Amino acid sequence: MKNTHFFSLLTATFLTYLTPTFSPVYGLDIPQNRLEERTFTVKVAPGKVTAIHFATGEKIINYLLSDETQLIHNLNAPEGEATTFMLREIKPDPLYGATRSSVPNLLLTTRLPDGTTQLYEFLITFEKQISNNERVIRVTNPSYRLADHKIFTSQGEVTLDHVQAGLSHILATQQASSYDPIVQQIRQFLALANQMPLEQALETSRVDIEAVKRLGEIGIKLNAKSL
Repeated sequence: MKNTHFFSLLTATFLTYLTPTFSPVYGLDIPQNRLEERTFTVKVAPGKVTAIHFATGEKIINYLLSDETQLIHNLNAPEGEATTFMLREIKPDPLYGATRSSVPNLLLTTRLPDGTTQLYEFLITFEKQISNNERVIRVTNPSYRLADHKIFTSQGEVTLDHVQAGLSHILATQQASSYDPIVQQIRQFLALANQMPLEQALETSRVDIEAVKRLGEIGIKLNAKSL
């Protein structure tokens, strides 16, 4: 990789801020599942280092930067052990056969603790200056919203927001008690759904999917009446 030897001293200094024990005060947190859904833009500016740090336990096993004529880069450890990828803008330095882009892209392949791999794409933009919290991009554990999860029912597509509304309705109208085991299961399921994929939340809570669907149908009817 070209010019990485110029980066070694800077890398050693910068890594003191990226240990698992001490995180930078400033930084932008991106949940892993959001990064899987779309391409994320990373900004670089003259005289500044931008870092992508995986706080998820993922290790960087491979990467490809589309334009090495304007950027130098380094990892905080050998491939397969690295958790941080760093970028710094340089004056354009022509390379034989290399092409230049105004918006280069970076592909990073990581290995998760369970052994599965994930491919991420980042677009890189060149800025005159960037704010403190844009210089450190932290990829964090997945974070979900109830509205992100969708279930298909006989009434059409419902989200877990509808399920929550349906649950609140049957409790408010005393059609069920908060002490009922199924109600407690559904509450656990909804709490888990903020932290993990739908299928995993269903399996962990052991809730009956049909009960979830019925509450979603109640919720969507309530929503239609309020319109």
